Amino acid sequence: MTVPGPTRLVLLRAGKYDYGEVELTRPLHLIGPNNVGKTSLIATLQFLYLDDQRQMHFSRDLAETRRYYFPDADSYVLFECLTPTGFQVFGVHGLGPLKQYELQRFAYQGRLDRDDFLDEGRRVREAAEIRARLAPRGYTLLEPRHLRAALTGIGESKGVHLGLVPLKHRDHYERFRALFRNLLRLAHLRQEELKEFLIEIHSGEFQQRAIDLERDYSGQYEKVRRGADELRDLKAIEPEARRLLALAEARDRLRRELPALWARLGEAYAAAEARAVADLARLEGQHADLAGEQARTEADRGARQARLREAAGERGALGHSLAELAALAQSFAGFLPDFERQRLRTLETE
Repeated sequence: MTVPGPTRLVLLRAGKYDYGEVELTRPLHLIGPNNVGKTSLIATLQFLYLDDQRQMHFSRDLAETRRYYFPDADSYVLFECLTPTGFQVFGVHGLGPLKQYELQRFAYQGRLDRDDFLDEGRRVREAAEIRARLAPRGYTLLEPRHLRAALTGIGESKGVHLGLVPLKHRDHYERFRALFRNLLRLAHLRQEELKEFLIEIHSGEFQQRAIDLERDYSGQYEKVRRGADELRDLKAIEPEARRLLALAEARDRLRRELPALWARLGEAYAAAEARAVADLARLEGQHADLAGEQARTEADRGARQARLREAAGERGALGHSLAELAALAQSFAGFLPDFERQRLRTLETE
């Protein structure tokens, strides 16, 4: 939180709370059954922003309200506030039944520390002890006029500068006080009452209390009507227009990508062309080698065909010789070499 305003609210033995603590730096929702103290908790903001108890609005009269919020001398309502000069604590202390439940306002510098008000047993310290603990931090008692000056920055504030309601003119605080009081009871205001209330607060700033729309705003109305017609026509073509805008964006994106794509395409083409030239040279070399090998193969084929023809002639001669040998083998089929050698020797002897 960086803007001035209350940051934390602490109640000690006040209202229906023995101890209540609420962070005020973020939006807050109070949820609970009836009569548990939600409205009375919200109403405590009046002790911080309103200087005059008679101008505060509660569900009870003033005397009963003071008895309700401050039933004894140990009752406190404390506000930790971020101010233009740093953190300060504003508190309201009930003086108890012996002093007709009167209130005592005070302020001091710094953050709110529960140990300044509660002892180790979580009991509220004596008022004199609390004042002694807070004295080094500029503990100061405030009258209603001092609180108003501390809130607005106008008048004697006894050195306390909360700056929560900065105003240019002293009499504007009455307007703020009335507006704030009624804002806390919006649920109980009728619409007409709220209108009259706002007009009454700003009556000095109005040049007229009624507005003639036809007289004062006919031209503006016609302009707004034409604008509404144009807006309706635009909404009718919105889907198609969005589709065209998406297509135009895609086209522009592709146009931005085309130069890089063309450069990469040229690089890929040059690389492919270099590979093709190298492959062509390699294939031409292989073709020359194959042509030489084919020539050698043709020459070898011719030699082998000549040799084949010679082998065929030799085969024919060998076939004729084999036939003759077969005939001789047939004629000598019953020839016995040993017997014929014996006959030959016999013949030689004869």
